[in-house]
Amino acid sequence: MPLRARQTHTLQQELHTLSGTRQTYREVLAMALEHNS
Repeated sequence: MPLRARQTHTLQQELHTLSGTRQTYREVLAMALEHNS
């Protein structure tokens, strides 16, 4: 696999992980807000 393609693939994986973490964070935040009210 060419280096450029491998770097792009790694970047896509990192972006996917970041978006997944952000989604989870949003869900936890929503649950916390519901619990407080």
